[in-house]
Amino acid sequence: MKGKIIYFADPLCSWCYGFSEEIAETKLRYDDTFDFQLVMGGLRPYGTETMAELKHFLKHHWEEVQARSGRPFCYEILENNDFVYDTEPPSRAVITMRALDPNREFDFFQDIQKAFYHHNLDTRDVSTYWVLARNFGVEGSLFKANFLSESTRAQTREDFQ
Repeated sequence: MKGKIIYFADPLCSWCYGFSEEIAETKLRYDDTFDFQLVMGGLRPYGTETMAELKHFLKHHWEEVQARSGRPFCYEILENNDFVYDTEPPSRAVITMRALDPNREFDFFQDIQKAFYHHNLDTRDVSTYWVLARNFGVEGSLFKANFLSESTRAQTREDFQ
């Protein structure tokens, strides 16, 4: 019987992004020994703070993660003073992929991390996710319908709990 690795993470957690390659390597290396479960931890779900309020706090953390991990960060989004730092939509996007293609959930999680931290894409906009989902062979309209559904919202809340 296989054991289980449960990884509690958030797509907008800078440290999760910083060591994402190590987690991916661990997942791959122990695939025959352990089942891997990704749980959305809810770093700042339903957040209302803007980058105007958070940019100095976040920049300090992002710089530390980049220095320690070597992962590339783009800091331009910190200058978007109106951007609301809410981790519920990207977490819900991961839950959506879990429902549509559970074998690709972790890869999709990593793509969201890169989209935000490396490319500064808007994680509040559903089109950000359905464009990424196409790379996994998931039709955008199917992804959007699932993303917006009450059942996906409920599953996201369940992960947070």
